[in-house]
Amino acid sequence: MILGDERAVYADKAYEKRARREALKARGVKDRIQHRRVRGQPRLPHWQQVRNSLIGRIRTAVERTFSELKRGPYGLHSNAIPITPPFRLHLDLAAIAYNLRRVTA
Repeated sequence: MILGDERAVYADKAYEKRARREALKARGVKDRIQHRRVRGQPRLPHWQQVRNSLIGRIRTAVERTFSELKRGPYGLHSNAIPITPPFRLHLDLAAIAYNLRRVTA
């Protein structure tokens, strides 16, 4: 989700499209979308492999949090939950519980 005040956008290979990269550049947002190989290309060039691993390190920390919130005891296992005020409260409380659990662990 892009709100407009980002300095960089980190995303996995599924979001790689030339138009998306150009739109980010036009807005002055740094493109941190991972590269994927194209059909017939045996493997990525070395610089793209290195870039993907650097992006992946940052994405891992964020994805780990979402994974724990979805599979843990927080009740956020469905992506199809509408953002209503009661759900927003549940999400806020789950985030607080997650942070308290990490601090005490």
